Amino acid sequence: MNIKIENWISEYESKYSLYESFCSKISNLLNDLAKSHGIKIHLVESRAKTLDSFSEKIQRRGKKYNYPLKELTDLAGIRIIVFYDKDIDKICDILNNEFDIDTKNSVDKRELLSHDKFGYNSVHKVISLDSNRIKLTEWKKYRDLKAEIQVRTVLQHAWSVISHALEYKNELEVPKLSRRKLSRLSGLLELADEQFEELRKSQLKEIEESKNLIKKNELTQDINLISVEYYIGLSPLVNKMVDNLNLKFRTDKGKFKYPSPNQERINKEHDNTMLSELISLCHHYGITTIDLLDNLIRNIDTSIEKYFAKLLLLHSYILFSVDLLLMIIIGSKIQSKSEFEELKKITFFLDDDLNNIFSVRAALQKIE
Repeated sequence: MNIKIENWISEYESKYSLYESFCSKISNLLNDLAKSHGIKIHLVESRAKTLDSFSEKIQRRGKKYNYPLKELTDLAGIRIIVFYDKDIDKICDILNNEFDIDTKNSVDKRELLSHDKFGYNSVHKVISLDSNRIKLTEWKKYRDLKAEIQVRTVLQHAWSVISHALEYKNELEVPKLSRRKLSRLSGLLELADEQFEELRKSQLKEIEESKNLIKKNELTQDINLISVEYYIGLSPLVNKMVDNLNLKFRTDKGKFKYPSPNQERINKEHDNTMLSELISLCHHYGITTIDLLDNLIRNIDTSIEKYFAKLLLLHSYILFSVDLLLMIIIGSKIQSKSEFEELKKITFFLDDDLNNIFSVRAALQKIE
């Protein structure tokens, strides 16, 4: 190893922590930017090229560098994995707007494959900080650095990982017997990406239709995650019940605010779990449409509201509303204490909730 190469390796080693920090900062920024644009990210991962990898790359046969720390564009590497192919273009638009792009070293590998070829699909953007971000104190030290950002879907990532495990870097390396199988798999993954995109469009259409039907008080639609969430968020009946409880048992400071159905919810995963619990309970009792649920709630006597007061300790409109509906349904339908043991398998109710449920049951005067 000559002295020049040794000096480059030594210099990169001294700057390695800077590249690690740069990767972390860019990753956090990209997560924030994607969230602000409403793009769901499966994963953002990053790495600074290891010292061994840097050393190997600058000594490859046929490669000559004048100053590799400037010439290598992937010393900082970030990978963004999205769910849908269309989101790749959205992420690329964000990168184009937020960073300076080294177009010479950037590539859209989706455009390189002809229709009869298979292989790795991904977009690679080499970025550096733009003039506005460089002025910010926390970014100044990264002014001379570049990063390679790869953007791909979950399925494109699966192809990349598996083909790497098989040690195939391009089609010419693949034995003829395996080439046909890989070509078919590549086509299937590409088709699956397209179908997931179509499913997303279909879901967005269903959401809009469900919202409009509930706004018009047309409640014959089936109970599912979409219809139940919009019913809870938009139903005047549910909103009124919550308002009444707020007025009677809670101070103004603690009142719930109805979240916009399109708004990002802080506890969305937990909320969806509770909504799923409500859906399971509805189907358990044969409540399969929104109008059946609405009729059940509409027949509730306001004199039993005191039994729901303790639910106000919950700090989410969705969580409170779901627990409220769960209590109403079980209180209306449960026939015996032994049945409660079965219900615990599909709900998160505990033994401590049994007395309150049977107080609701007695108040509703559904059974002796």
